Amino acid sequence: MNMHKKTFILLLICGSLFLKILLSDNPSLAISHSSYYDNNPLISVNGFIFTINHAIPSIPENLQYKNAPGYNYFLLKFKARVHAEWKSELKQLGVTLYDYIPVNTYIIKAHAESLEQIKRKPYV
Repeated sequence: MNMHKKTFILLLICGSLFLKILLSDNPSLAISHSSYYDNNPLISVNGFIFTINHAIPSIPENLQYKNAPGYNYFLLKFKARVHAEWKSELKQLGVTLYDYIPVNTYIIKAHAESLEQIKRKPYV
């Protein structure tokens, strides 16, 4: 083994030990992702980021989507990471969760008549 490789391995081991000691002595330095996920208003779709805190932008009428009777697809934004109980409650309302979209958002299929019930959930 050449000297550069030995030095690299030694530095890697020392760095790992240093981080372990630092984080174990100061748990407050550990990164907490919960603050990022809790009440985050952002939604990211195909590289476009928008927020639920702003008014819906003006969309030309010919591009607007009208809710049809029956089942439709929606973006459902949660206030935090989704819990199994929440999924279960929504399933009882006839909601099908499909793909996850950052942050705390899902593409869902739901009946138009159940939208008001869904909106009243404390976690939505």
